[in-house]
Amino acid sequence: MNVDDQRLRTFEDATRRPQSRHVPSPVLAACAAGAAAIHFAMVPPHAAEELWHGLAFLVAAWVQLGLAVLLWQGASRRTLWFALWSQAAFVAAWAVSRTVGVPGGLDPWEPEEVGFVDLTAKALELVLFFGALFALRSSPSAESTTAEQPTSDGQESEYPTANVGTVPPRHRVSPAAALASVLALGISTAALASPDARHEHDDESHSHAADAGGEFATAASAPEHTHGDGSDHDHGEGHTDSGSSGEEPCDLHLNTRSYYREAELAGAHTHSAHAGHSDDDHGHGSAGEGEDEIAAAREVIRISRMSDAEYDDWLRSLDPANRKEGAPDDTGMGGHLGPQPWEHLTDPELCRRLDEEVQLARETALRYETAREAMEAGYVLVTPYVPGIASHWMNFSYVDGRFEVDKPEMLLYNGNGPESRIVGLSYYIVHQGDSEPTVGFTGDNDHYHRHIGLCVRGVTVIGPSSTTEEQCQKMGGRKLDFSDRWMSHAWVVPGCESPWGLFSAVNPRLDEGVPNSPPDGSPCSGGLRKYDDRPGPGGEET
Repeated sequence: MNVDDQRLRTFEDATRRPQSRHVPSPVLAACAAGAAAIHFAMVPPHAAEELWHGLAFLVAAWVQLGLAVLLWQGASRRTLWFALWSQAAFVAAWAVSRTVGVPGGLDPWEPEEVGFVDLTAKALELVLFFGALFALRSSPSAESTTAEQPTSDGQESEYPTANVGTVPPRHRVSPAAALASVLALGISTAALASPDARHEHDDESHSHAADAGGEFATAASAPEHTHGDGSDHDHGEGHTDSGSSGEEPCDLHLNTRSYYREAELAGAHTHSAHAGHSDDDHGHGSAGEGEDEIAAAREVIRISRMSDAEYDDWLRSLDPANRKEGAPDDTGMGGHLGPQPWEHLTDPELCRRLDEEVQLARETALRYETAREAMEAGYVLVTPYVPGIASHWMNFSYVDGRFEVDKPEMLLYNGNGPESRIVGLSYYIVHQGDSEPTVGFTGDNDHYHRHIGLCVRGVTVIGPSSTTEEQCQKMGGRKLDFSDRWMSHAWVVPGCESPWGLFSAVNPRLDEGVPNSPPDGSPCSGGLRKYDDRPGPGGEET
């Protein structure tokens, strides 16, 4: 073997052998990128609970994304040490959150559930941690150097020594390393695509909760109507005046025959908006003093068991004097129980717009026929089934101050399990002040309500507004204000139309029998009372 061959072999041994003991940096880069993607995806749901929780996930995501870039370029000892300590910190923080909990959020110092998504992120972080540790242990402390080696004749060699402190930036990726990198990214992608990713951190919201008295699960959406400012509605941009260019109502078909019959018995008169109508001409709705959510649920059950004659007498007993225009609705179920007054539209153009909005709402609801489909789309159970208002499943990423017909913040189902079926929609708007939001469906009939002082554990409502602080604490929850959160209902699902109005705060057909509706019937076919769902006051298709 000549001198040149000896020199070449010496160089190859110095460079290749130490490097072969490293975890290839592309693998570590892929693990960091995968963990970063998961943390980015988890920012919105955590920020919805507590801003600093979301910011912590955002910081972790950016740190791991930066590591991915550095590791792909070349794993210097400095980068490896940073990867080691940062991932150790992230894993430790996760362990604390799963054992003793973290401060703030909806459920402070309450251990969180372990899920597929967070386990995937921790697995990637642990691979990154041990990979960095192995690389550091197998590398000398020297950074990248170039030295001249003496030859056998005393001259210096032109060959550089091994850059053993750094995985070279320009490296060839072996098939095994490439496969491992793809696998790491594939695992993180699978985690993000799983249903668990959309309700990570909210697992306990899928359990059944009992109210303070133990008889009913509580209502996250029990209406508390406030339409005090008389603001006009518009599809997405503010409500539009209900003024008319015609004389006859053009929206009669939006409510059922049962509604018109019961509204007449209850004295909840409907009337048309006339040309020249302005915001000051009328208040918004008929919010009464309200009732406790559980008391209203019990009343719905009692109504369902009445005979027809008893029910008619109950409707006649409703005192129209209790329907206060613009009364604040901070205390219960969105005002009085019973049919809601309807402000008819007479402008054909406004009717056309409202028809299109209602049709879009109906199509949106039917896209999520079962709660399983809602879960896959990012909705989580926040209120178990309560008579009159169903169960509520929320998509926290939609919660803001905007009204979008095809992006309802809540979906309403006839039960709590994944096979429960859709019965209606609820729009949930963030809005400051005591006057209701001015966005919504065309016209002046989709009144908003709110719940102030609900008892909440995690993201699940476990006690109504009337729950005391002491009662709430005993149940493991805490009272939350919610004075800036407003909601409205839209009973647009065929077979579940509310006989108290398309946008009524309570739907009486959602009684105790509805969760047992047969799968081959409508989702509300298990109701104990029967209603006439034909459209219009005379049942005509208008």
